[in-house]
Amino acid sequence: MAHRKNRYREMERIMTYALLTGLALFILYLVFAATGVKALKYIIGIITILDGGLILGFLYISQELKKLRSRWIAAGGLSLVVCTLVSMLLGVPG
Repeated sequence: MAHRKNRYREMERIMTYALLTGLALFILYLVFAATGVKALKYIIGIITILDGGLILGFLYISQELKKLRSRWIAAGGLSLVVCTLVSMLLGVPG
């Protein structure tokens, strides 16, 4: 039983770093979008969407997506994808 808790803590630590990386990428996306650097805006936006998608994909493959203890990680990954997609589609900021 102790091995499973340690494994979950390790996964939680890695996912926290992935979510913080996604947050930093999303902030960079907003900065590039506000300054008008279109090429970097789209490159960073796509990387941010991939980061959130990889988080969700890893949770799905490891069957942690269904578990209540991992919902905050799934919510963070989903919010990265949705916020970036909506911002890219609406062109805000612009």
